[in-house]
Amino acid sequence: MDNKALLDNIIFDLQEIGGISNYWFNLLKIFKNINNIYYFENNHKNKNYYRSLIDLPNNQCIKDKSIFPIKIKRYLPINNIDKYYDFDVFHSSYYRYANWGIKNVTTVHDFMYEKFLSKFNCKRLIHSIQKSLALKNSDYIIGVSKNTLDDMIEYFPELKGKKKQVIWHGISDDFYLLHKEKNFITIQNQKLYDNSYYFYFGNRSGYKNFNLLLEAYYGLLKRSNNLPKLVVASGGDFTKIEKKLIDEMNIDQVVIKLDKLSQEELNYLYNYCTGFIYPSLYEGFGMPILEAMKAGAPVACSNTSSLPEVAGEAAIYFNPTNVIDLERAMHNLLDFNTRKNLIGLGLQNVKKFSWEKTCKETLEIYNSI
Repeated sequence: MDNKALLDNIIFDLQEIGGISNYWFNLLKIFKNINNIYYFENNHKNKNYYRSLIDLPNNQCIKDKSIFPIKIKRYLPINNIDKYYDFDVFHSSYYRYANWGIKNVTTVHDFMYEKFLSKFNCKRLIHSIQKSLALKNSDYIIGVSKNTLDDMIEYFPELKGKKKQVIWHGISDDFYLLHKEKNFITIQNQKLYDNSYYFYFGNRSGYKNFNLLLEAYYGLLKRSNNLPKLVVASGGDFTKIEKKLIDEMNIDQVVIKLDKLSQEELNYLYNYCTGFIYPSLYEGFGMPILEAMKAGAPVACSNTSSLPEVAGEAAIYFNPTNVIDLERAMHNLLDFNTRKNLIGLGLQNVKKFSWEKTCKETLEIYNSI
């Protein structure tokens, strides 16, 4: 690489695990072998899962000497880097910018705060100010989807003239089609037969719209005596509201809760499911649907935000505000030929996405400004 870049690893201090950490980790896995890329980090160790998986070259790591605690400096521009390093480009993992004449690149992931929180909500206000300052001070903006860049112009129309580019995420090699030697898997003491369960993975609160899935599943159960079970993974224990819904629907015997999955276990669950269901009201990208497709799972997902852009023709779509429409999509997944067709389309669709391509396009931006 011609230009000399400084990458800000602040996201590893802000979350222990999460989609943005995953994105940044996959960039760093490839970038760490490039001499002209350096990394800006705090002195202390953090608890981030992805940071623990990667060793960065010590001679390319610059420690943050700021006296401010993380809860303050996460919002501050970067101005305390020794000018000796003579960097050309600064790229933060989470909405910070450098203000000493260097070129700034910012990745924008989504507009969840702006879409789902009141304009007068303090959390939204702080987040939106930080985001808008980073974007306004950017020389180049990377959007993880076209939908995200469209949202950016909707909420910050003054950014319309900024240089910007869509760079999709890649997909981890942890997910792949298995050669099934058995017709069942055992995960956390749960014996699950092939094509015997719908699968939901991820957080469940708010815009993730999990309760609609429970309602749709209950509606299908009332009309069928031989419906696949519902496996729900990750996201912590069921909330009181979720437990109440499950009890009132009397579906506690057919809803299976799993947590703290390894990537290997997750790959098995994708491979053996009847279908992966993703009822989210909004996504900036939609990584889980690609993971599911790469592992050979038929996918049914919402027809909103970035999901049609990412899933293409390889999913059954439904309106995430209409329980009957979700029931229809889940019922369609019971058909063998529909599932077979979706699996084939999904395996073709994921070929468009790779972390090598993501990194190549990102490096091209570093060198172009």
